[in-house]
Amino acid sequence: MDDPGSYVESCWLMDPSQIITVILLAGVSAYLLTYLMRPEGLFHGGSRSRIPKDFVVFDVPESEVPFDARQPLRYLGEKLQTLGFERIHSTVRVPTRRYRGRQLLLVPFVHVQESALFLMGIEPSWPPRSELMLHIITPLTKDRRVETSTLAGLMEISPPSAVALNVVLDAESIEEIWSRHRKALTDFERSERGRVPDSDWLSLVSNAYTAWVEAGLNAKRLSLVKDKAAYRFRHS
Repeated sequence: MDDPGSYVESCWLMDPSQIITVILLAGVSAYLLTYLMRPEGLFHGGSRSRIPKDFVVFDVPESEVPFDARQPLRYLGEKLQTLGFERIHSTVRVPTRRYRGRQLLLVPFVHVQESALFLMGIEPSWPPRSELMLHIITPLTKDRRVETSTLAGLMEISPPSAVALNVVLDAESIEEIWSRHRKALTDFERSERGRVPDSDWLSLVSNAYTAWVEAGLNAKRLSLVKDKAAYRFRHS
């Protein structure tokens, strides 16, 4: 290994303009790295994230699941199976406006006995580093719902009147998130729970999505983009 002292000495022998150039390049590199690696997607409230005005989904092949999200998805599926869930549909894509490869994928699981729909949200980004979100919905009578989510942005919006919300940010396992959802369900009678039919899970998600969009608009946290096909987030 070269003598560290000789390296320091060589730096002192550099022309001042060269030193300034090196410092500027290092600063620019650090800025670009910070810019590229910062979370800017929907799940972290990024300023460039967009959500569609209307909830519409399309089936996609499993090959569209980002490589770095495939192992978490397999792990999640195995864990949920031990908890009584089963996967009820293929991966679907919400047609958000793409930016640097961004899009939103959803994978649904259902627990028939507990009347719970478990959604795994996957948001690919660039550089390859998917952002993940977990959201559980249990429908109740009179169009009410119990929802448990890892989506922190929901805490900044007053929940729809029909929703009992539980945001979980410090859970260390899928089991803990599921346990907190079940605890929230104890505030209601089991007879109040509705069914989550396999063929109609999209209707349940669409209703929840519409209600949260309306809540975001009421809180002045969403505004239409120029083409009026999507909303962008407004930060306080």
